[in-house]
Amino acid sequence: MSGLLGGDASIPADGSSCISLPGSLRSSHLEESERVRAFPHFPGNWATFVYMIPRTDGLTSLFNQLIHETAAIPQLRSMKWSLIEEPHISLSRTVALRYHEIPHFTARLKADIMKTSLPRFCYSLEDIAFFRNDHVNTSFLALKVRRGQEEMANLLKTVNTCLKSFNMPPFYENPEFHVSFAWSMDRVSDEDKRVLIDYLQSKFDKLKGEFSEDLEQNARAVHCKSGNRTYLIPL
Repeated sequence: MSGLLGGDASIPADGSSCISLPGSLRSSHLEESERVRAFPHFPGNWATFVYMIPRTDGLTSLFNQLIHETAAIPQLRSMKWSLIEEPHISLSRTVALRYHEIPHFTARLKADIMKTSLPRFCYSLEDIAFFRNDHVNTSFLALKVRRGQEEMANLLKTVNTCLKSFNMPPFYENPEFHVSFAWSMDRVSDEDKRVLIDYLQSKFDKLKGEFSEDLEQNARAVHCKSGNRTYLIPL
């Protein structure tokens, strides 16, 4: 897991890794789903979600260029887009687990993934997309997954089965797997959304050749974050 904390984290023999994260990293992983808390806070509840992390060596430069390009759209110059520091591909909603449930949930998730023998796979990021959160008060710019959707869907089935066993809601029906790279709390009309996507797609099409190696990714592990701890489950 090189680079997550500026170094390597050893993985125990059981195939999982648990590390405590600094505050800045804790908040950035939950930026997309936790901009507004989706459920009331109760003592002993731990926000938990499952995701994958893309390699971001060159993607950060691409994301910053795309964010910069939004200022070139006359009717959208007043909008402020902020970079998501730790982009990820969500495989679950953010759910609430009790503290004593966390080790059971992560152990079950690891066992289910290993039981299905899901292999490592490649995926590509190829299209600009726009999303809003459930509260419709935050907008996101993203790159959608194209190649690798089927493999991610199979992985999602395993995650949903684990969530169901803990009486937690599954992920969205017919999900569009994506990596969000920027967020804004400014209002975006449907017309502005169309203009924004069309413009950024044209810019992305010109830039993607420069970042072709970064847009081709390898899925090597699933991550589960609960409270201030992250568990890594290799594929």
